[in-house]
Amino acid sequence: MDVNEPPKHLIGKYLVTPSKTLDEILAKGIDRANVVTKDDLPPSHRIIPPGGMVTMDYRPTRLNVHISGGETPTITGVNYG
Repeated sequence: MDVNEPPKHLIGKYLVTPSKTLDEILAKGIDRANVVTKDDLPPSHRIIPPGGMVTMDYRPTRLNVHISGGETPTITGVNYG
């Protein structure tokens, strides 16, 4: 894993969350290639919603996944830390 380059290909994809299942997202006609599940993310990650509070500890191998609000969250940014 190259921690200098976060996986930018995730940006713009839909994220499966506890409140929105994969089947519900796919039922909206969204292609599976545009959907990310927890299994698609590295073991060390955290999901950060808009305005979400996060700890300030720096972990260079932890992927921070920033998501939009709304009914079907979209990944808006990724970085390590």
